[in-house]
Amino acid sequence: MTLYVVLVDLACATCEESDQLWQDVTLALIECRACGTRYLAGGVDALDEGAGYGLDLYDGWDA
Repeated sequence: MTLYVVLVDLACATCEESDQLWQDVTLALIECRACGTRYLAGGVDALDEGAGYGLDLYDGWDA
């Protein structure tokens, strides 16, 4: 089971849409539903370096 939390009153740094950020609590991953950009809750350095998460930075949500 994956737990998602909506981050209310926060805006995406890429597209600047507010109330579109969702956090996957298990992976500490935050994703914007508007543009699909993903961030690690601790920063984007590990995701940019391909830290073995197997995530594409812009592939969006799985339907």
